[in-house]
Amino acid sequence: MAIILKRNVLLKLKKQKLAILGFTIIIIFVFAGVFAPVVAPHNPYAVDLTKKLLKPCIEFPLGTDQLGRCILSRLIYGIRTSLVTAIVATVLILTLGVPLGMIAGYMGGWLDNFIMRLADIASTFPSTLLALAVVGVWGPSIVNIMLVFVVLWWAPFARIVRSMVIKLKEKEFVLAAVASGSSRTSILLKHISLNALSPIIVLATLRIAAVIMHVAGFSFIGLGAQPPMADWGVMLSDSRQYLTSQPLLLLWPGLTITLAVLAFNLFGEGLNDVLILSSGDVSVVNGGDGKNG
Repeated sequence: MAIILKRNVLLKLKKQKLAILGFTIIIIFVFAGVFAPVVAPHNPYAVDLTKKLLKPCIEFPLGTDQLGRCILSRLIYGIRTSLVTAIVATVLILTLGVPLGMIAGYMGGWLDNFIMRLADIASTFPSTLLALAVVGVWGPSIVNIMLVFVVLWWAPFARIVRSMVIKLKEKEFVLAAVASGSSRTSILLKHISLNALSPIIVLATLRIAAVIMHVAGFSFIGLGAQPPMADWGVMLSDSRQYLTSQPLLLLWPGLTITLAVLAFNLFGEGLNDVLILSSGDVSVVNGGDGKNG
């Protein structure tokens, strides 16, 4: 079984200039994060008080912070924290939300009602309140904040997948699979799941941007990453007292967060135009019976 993207889908994606721009920025971030030890000009944790609060220069392209640490190096290493957290959190959200949405949409009845009521609770529960509760019990950390995202943010994925499954299970190729005696698991995995990929991919891309922003926000208020970790939110928090005297300390991490979020949003919107609005261009080839969905 494989997903075949027809040529016009790729052509439409190439025409999405903003999406290509966002994807290029994402690749640059990923490259810089993976090769941070090579790309970063200095050790991001090396403290040198004799060089504190330096303005941008050749040795320190973005200057230094209040402890003499290279700001550029800390921004580059901060990519690892932000992107890894965002990607892992999104994968865990998908792992929880997608199966629950499939089960709810395909099974229906009391099980559907039960899962959707859980989704209602997760959608209405304040993330900050739950983060405070989790931090109060287990202490502040990125892992605990990631747990909050997973517990609360699976609901939108479950709702979208459920609506897709309800539509797809009435299609002829699904009814034919049922008539041929295929199991429910086989139908969900081979016929329904691949046809519901488009909105999942788009929402996951946009969710990564949201996680990056929220991770920085929680770290800024002291609930996420903790000093001296090279993290964009931590850098913002450490720079608050220098807002008027050294505004660049806040400017650089703020611009980096904005750029990362913008890149994923641009790429997600481009995927939305290509995959959702042109969903007919995505076909599922089943090697067993030759049916397309």
